[in-house]
Amino acid sequence: MELIKQIRQAEQQARQIIEQARTEAARADEKMCRRRSEVLEKANEGRRRAIDAAVQQAVREAETEVRRLRADSTGQIEKLRNHAAERMDACVDMVIRHIAQASEQ
Repeated sequence: MELIKQIRQAEQQARQIIEQARTEAARADEKMCRRRSEVLEKANEGRRRAIDAAVQQAVREAETEVRRLRADSTGQIEKLRNHAAERMDACVDMVIRHIAQASEQ
């Protein structure tokens, strides 16, 4: 009889140990899930910051490039205007000479 009682107590203790292990495993799993979520959130935030920084850098570089291209194009336009003005005077003189020669004939 005593042996049966000890076996039942051992079974009860085994059930309690198993239940406690399940509870602890569930807590550990929940804790691990929270930790994984925190890590993922931090990684996502870091990615967002990196993307924002890259976009800001790209905007700054694009603005710099636009200013450089505008300055270059302004210089080229000025050169073309000066070159055209030089040639225009020569062309006007040539046209006037042709008109004068045509009117003399």
